[in-house]
Amino acid sequence: MEIKYSIPLLMVWTQQAVEAWVKVVEIYDPIIEPRMSDSLYGRFFRLLLPGTYTVEIIKDDVVLAIFENVEVEEDTLTYLDIQVSTEELFSGKKDLEVTVNPNPFSASVTFEYELKQPGMVSIEIYNQFGKMVDVIEQTKQQGINKVIWSSGNLPGGIYYFRLHAEEQMASGKMILLR
Repeated sequence: MEIKYSIPLLMVWTQQAVEAWVKVVEIYDPIIEPRMSDSLYGRFFRLLLPGTYTVEIIKDDVVLAIFENVEVEEDTLTYLDIQVSTEELFSGKKDLEVTVNPNPFSASVTFEYELKQPGMVSIEIYNQFGKMVDVIEQTKQQGINKVIWSSGNLPGGIYYFRLHAEEQMASGKMILLR
């Protein structure tokens, strides 16, 4: 059975509950942010006029994937099946060394890192689906710094962190045991 669509539709699916910006380059407006895929299944739907488009998948200012020459035709569903793992979201730019101890951990973990200059430090904690579950923001001095993070009532599992410090950034994986 063939399904007919009266309006061309673009569907993007990330195969996981990974929230990411889906930017259609040809219709991008810098004043309006790109649309976000849904947090439950990582799906994105967009009505488009027939034509050829470039689609970018973006998470935390990192372009994870670019699809060029995506043809959207009249009366059809154009489907992009994108496989983006949570691992890939946290394997980008790394120019700051961070030690995480203990790892695995059961209640709290200590992040240790060295700053080249004093400034604001942000540590974002994400669950295995790429959803942010906590954030720590502190002003830190130049040199070696330590931050203790308590997992509270979060369930055991794999968690990821992303540490931003001025122009420096690092990310990694932690295992919470319960």
